[in-house]
Amino acid sequence: SRFLNFHVLQGGNIYRSYALKKAYRFPYAESLGFIMVFSWLDLFFAVLFSLGVLGSLSYRGRLWGIPTISILLALLAGLVGGLIFVRVFNSLINKRLRRWPWAAERLNLFSSAFLRSVHDKRLLMQVSLLSLLYFASYVAVIDLSFWAIGIPGTIVGAVTLTVLLLLGMLFSVTPNNIGVLDIAFGYTSQAMGTSWGEGLLVCGLYRLIGYVAIVLLSAVVT
Repeated sequence: SRFLNFHVLQGGNIYRSYALKKAYRFPYAESLGFIMVFSWLDLFFAVLFSLGVLGSLSYRGRLWGIPTISILLALLAGLVGGLIFVRVFNSLINKRLRRWPWAAERLNLFSSAFLRSVHDKRLLMQVSLLSLLYFASYVAVIDLSFWAIGIPGTIVGAVTLTVLLLLGMLFSVTPNNIGVLDIAFGYTSQAMGTSWGEGLLVCGLYRLIGYVAIVLLSAVVT
C-alpha cells in the first residue's frame, strides 16, 4: 500500500479498503474509518513524542516567530478537536440525515469505526508502540539525510520535519504529496535556520531512501 502511495493519489488507502473488505467483509465506509483512525493516531502520538523530546531538551526555538512547542500544542489541540467533532457528528447523524438513509448509514459506519478504535485500550497500546518505532525511524532517516548534505546535529529539525511528514500523510493532495511536501520541507527548514534548498534536498533523500526500502522489503516478502 505504501508503494501505491508513491504513484497514485490515496492509492494506499484504496488498496487497504479493498483488502479489509475482501478479508473481513467490512463495508468500504467502515474500512475508511479504521484507516483514518490509524493515520490520526500516528500523528497524535508523533506530536506527543515530539513534545517529549523538545521538552527534555528544554528547546526554546521558534518557527516563523512562533515557539515550536506552541505550534505542536496547537496541532495537538486540533487533533483532539477533530476527535470531539467526530463524536458529536456521530451522535447527530441519524437525527439530521433521516431524509438520506444511504448517506446516514455510511457516515455512521465511518464515524462508529473511528470511535470504537479510539476507545480500544489494547489497540491504543499496540498503536502507540508501533507509532514510537515509526517516529524513531522517520527521525533517524531525516537526521541521516541532513548528515548526508553536511548538516550534523539536527535532531530538533528532524523531529519537527517528522511531524510535518506525518501531517502530509494524513492530508495528501498529490501522490505521496510530491511537490507539496517538498515545498513545506523547504520553508520549514529555512525557518529553522538552514536553507530552502537544503530542506528540499533532505525531502528528496527521504523519498529516495523510503522508496528503495519499500521496493527491497516488497521483494523480500514476495
